[in-house]
Amino acid sequence: MGSQTPNSWKNNRAQNATQLFYFLGTFHDHLLAGPIGFTRTAGNFEAVDGDAVQGQSDDGANTANGLPGDRYTDNANMRTPPDGTSPRMQMYLISPGTRSVAGNSGDASDVVYHEYTHGLSNRLVVDANGFSTLNGAQADAMGEGWSDWYAEDFLVDHGLEKDTAANGEIRVGKYWTAGGTIRSQPLDCTVGTPATACPGTPAAGSGGYTYGDFGRLYPEVHDDGEIWAQTLWDLRKAVGSAKAESLITRAMELSPETPSFLDERNSILQADLVVNGGKLQKTILQVFAGRGMGYFAAATDGDDGTPVEDFSMPPAANSPRGTLTGTVRDQDTGAPAAGITVAFGGHASGLGGGLVATTAADGTYTISGILPGTYPKVVARGGGYDQTEKTLSVPSHTLTQDWTIRRDWAAASGGGSVASFTGPDFSPVCGPGNMIDHAHPGDTGRGHRQRRRVHPVHDADHTRPGCRAAL
Repeated sequence: MGSQTPNSWKNNRAQNATQLFYFLGTFHDHLLAGPIGFTRTAGNFEAVDGDAVQGQSDDGANTANGLPGDRYTDNANMRTPPDGTSPRMQMYLISPGTRSVAGNSGDASDVVYHEYTHGLSNRLVVDANGFSTLNGAQADAMGEGWSDWYAEDFLVDHGLEKDTAANGEIRVGKYWTAGGTIRSQPLDCTVGTPATACPGTPAAGSGGYTYGDFGRLYPEVHDDGEIWAQTLWDLRKAVGSAKAESLITRAMELSPETPSFLDERNSILQADLVVNGGKLQKTILQVFAGRGMGYFAAATDGDDGTPVEDFSMPPAANSPRGTLTGTVRDQDTGAPAAGITVAFGGHASGLGGGLVATTAADGTYTISGILPGTYPKVVARGGGYDQTEKTLSVPSHTLTQDWTIRRDWAAASGGGSVASFTGPDFSPVCGPGNMIDHAHPGDTGRGHRQRRRVHPVHDADHTRPGCRAAL
């Protein structure tokens, strides 16, 4: 069966629907069971709650006289609204081509499990209203990386895929590509692996990817997501599948909104403290440092398209500590700016402690307990002001750093308002007011989301309705 012959999909329609729902039930039970524990309380998908996944097999297969239209081939997606409303999973026909076979994405277990995992991550990393916050460049990429990881972790655990000491075995999309992969390389590519097993991309090079490859692979969320998936596969090798499943899932529950890779690294470390007494702290740090997410790696937030990689373990805990202090002022008026956050990128995930402070009424701030070293992205932001970023080398004594920041009068928090608008209003989820909410400072011009390419297994519809068009 393929998508080239009108109505040929009807021959296998019942089979494909049955296969799809078998996969849905199987993965539902897998995520519900320990150590993952994606329960009703956590927002999983139960028919008794009117919240079961609505699987749509052969979606769009008859939109062009017995054939699928251009939007309905070589893809799959899952849209996940807040808890209490059923998610929708759509599976499309696969067109035969140089990298694919004639078939149906609903027959591919890893594709279905990938999409289902979007439901997991989009129900666990949420705002106060239950809406997913996986909307930034890095947060989007982690959504794809998690989906690849949970799918392949299940298949290996159940003996359906092999993972030996060799590199290049864990390939997403084997059915789709008749043994190949729909990613640029397999999940089990360690850093420095020869190109024969892990070819990589021209811009990023061969071997396993590191944090510095973010935005360089093509760029695109699935490609950037490979960095995250490979890092988590390293973690799986280091601590075992069951422990990795527990830590990664609990970290999602602890995650800040719109997390960066480093925020999620910190969440995994926090999860280890909560559920494991901190026994794996050094191992976790080594895994992430090996992928360029070491102690001095930096990202301003989960929408930072140009993070800075670092391969360092933390300095010794007994190292003399430094202090950063100073005053933040409005660059136009010279007046002190109160309520401004000064934060060290990669060390301010909101999990307790952290290198972050808020300016007082006189604009002053102090951050103490800083391990000495060079921090590539220290930022001042908030209160309707544009974000300002500096690289600071902090000694083992007090360093004074003053800031001047520019008020953005067009932002709602800076004093702007919407006088009028045309088109549909998606408030309060999205809408005109959210266009000037200053939610992602510095997003324009970063380039990460300026170029996108069609890629199989795209979670095209998982974001807030109306906020962004599907690919």
